[in-house]
Amino acid sequence: MKKIEDPLKYINENLSEGISNRKSPFHLAVLSYFYNRKSYACNIVLRDFNKEKNTLRFNADFRSQKIKALKLDPSIQLHFYDPLIPCQLRVSATANIIHNNNQSLSLWNKLSDMSRQCYLQKGVPGSEIVDSKSNALSDADGYNNFCLVVLSINSFDFLVLDSSGHDRCIIKFPNNSDPKISYVYP
Repeated sequence: MKKIEDPLKYINENLSEGISNRKSPFHLAVLSYFYNRKSYACNIVLRDFNKEKNTLRFNADFRSQKIKALKLDPSIQLHFYDPLIPCQLRVSATANIIHNNNQSLSLWNKLSDMSRQCYLQKGVPGSEIVDSKSNALSDADGYNNFCLVVLSINSFDFLVLDSSGHDRCIIKFPNNSDPKISYVYP
């Protein structure tokens, strides 16, 4: 590739940085999914990247539409964009929802009070607010609303934009073996 010699190294380093650096272009991603025969997209915050297991993780409200959708069809796409290179990364993955078990409880216990507030609202995400003065839920109820979404990465589609010609590669991970990189036309 013209601007990035080792695309997989660039991707791995930036996904790792995106976990803790709020200013990284790899901290927020657009999640795309299908529900009731319609496509949807929303932002998620990257919370974990495990290079060895080839997984990504974000947190979500278990009552949300996206979780209902992922239960029915766990195939998703994530989209990251880095305007400085400029490049885009599309991630094809399979979602696994983790809810009400030791792993989710361990992470719940590590959340800050501010982060827990996201899961303490009485209303289901996307539902109409009927009583804006209603009290927040208890911490235990908030935990019941909290879940992890672990994404098993199937492939990366990496595009570097350049006025002298774009470069693109597809990186696949067949059966947890070594990655297979193919350079393709943009």
